[in-house]
Amino acid sequence: MTAVRGIKKMKHKILILTFVVMCICLVPGLSHAQEFTCRKHSASRAAAIVRDVYQKVLERSVDDSGLITFSGKLSSGGWCVHQVVQELGVSSEYADRFIKNQTPRQAVVLMYRHFLLREPESDKVVNQHVNDMNGKGWQAKVLDFVRSPEAAARWSHVLGYTGKSKNEAKSESALVAAGCKNFLGRKGDYLCTTQKGFELCESERNNQKNGITRCQLAGVNQEVDQALISQGCTRNAVGEYTCLGQKAFEVCDGFKKNGKVKVCKRTVLKIGGNKGD
Repeated sequence: MTAVRGIKKMKHKILILTFVVMCICLVPGLSHAQEFTCRKHSASRAAAIVRDVYQKVLERSVDDSGLITFSGKLSSGGWCVHQVVQELGVSSEYADRFIKNQTPRQAVVLMYRHFLLREPESDKVVNQHVNDMNGKGWQAKVLDFVRSPEAAARWSHVLGYTGKSKNEAKSESALVAAGCKNFLGRKGDYLCTTQKGFELCESERNNQKNGITRCQLAGVNQEVDQALISQGCTRNAVGEYTCLGQKAFEVCDGFKKNGKVKVCKRTVLKIGGNKGD
């Protein structure tokens, strides 16, 4: 009789231990699921996000199929925004448009624009990514970009999670249409690829309500620009410098010989006024 009771107690302990082990095994799975819980969006907001993602990743307007599929996933909370970005990034269409017809270096630069929404910080960094991509493949490289903390922060900012005033949103739309975009993701700091965009940015910057703090022209070396301006040179919208006096002109010409400046002009400083002119 004692032996029977001992067997029953043993079975009871085994059942308890089994239950505890099962609970322990399930906890990591539950916490992992919670880590990737996605926020729900209204139908109109989800559609707007999908349109924006298509434009920024594939550089085209969304088709009806993609709009219905992805906006449905976002509005239900089944998918997060980064999953839509990832799905487009590893697609065959992305490969056909931005991988197969590009050099590895060009492909990495495009990944920066499409997934980090900015230009690369240096050629050295681009080369490091190229070597990494050659080892693991382009799709794995896309995943590195998309799943990075920087990508999450930049996409949140671009899609309006941080909030913008109506004036800022309107101004940003006008600048994007003119060829400008946030430089390195910094709010109010715009990099423009066209003279029209640069001039518009400078004009908009005069209105403090637009939230624009600085306008830059693509192709202009920022350190060189600051050095020349401190020497008394001025720059126009196409990156040409006009320097007051010989010394400033020589500094500009030195940068020009190193390929950092395209055009240097000189304004002669006249001593004693303009008599005789």
